[in-house]
Amino acid sequence: HAAHERILFEQFKESYLNSEKKSTQLDQSVLLDLDIIDQNQLFFAKEALSKLGFQIIFKEKKVFLTHVPYLLLEHDYLSLIMEIIDSMDDNFSGKQIDSQTIRVLNFLSCRNAIMAGEYLTMEERKKLIKKLDETQGAYTCPHGRPVRVTISVGELEKIFLRKK
Repeated sequence: HAAHERILFEQFKESYLNSEKKSTQLDQSVLLDLDIIDQNQLFFAKEALSKLGFQIIFKEKKVFLTHVPYLLLEHDYLSLIMEIIDSMDDNFSGKQIDSQTIRVLNFLSCRNAIMAGEYLTMEERKKLIKKLDETQGAYTCPHGRPVRVTISVGELEKIFLRKK
């Protein structure tokens, strides 16, 4: 989970920093059922979400989702948006977009990463490790948990009671 989370975080961050809109238009716009407070929270995060590939339209006191990041198309992106809104500080303002964007990136990568205990085929495992090797900062997940450790031969021998 931590390794996949790091990979996704870096992909989302790269997309955000390069303002690449790797998004997919939804077949139909989705009306988001939001109260006025949630609409305001979403309005202030709109710029960051747009850079990630979400397209949100505010029209006549309603909010519509028209595009989602390609990486999230097969996921429950509506729940993700609601959780992002719920996780925002009540005093969030547009001036805090940088720190808020990092929180959104962390959240998206965590919620979309492989879950602990989820089975991966050998091919999927190899692919994950290859992607991790290509990722900057590949030693921890965005929350700081290690994604790889180095164990010397001597430590392995101690663990398996094979010390000479």
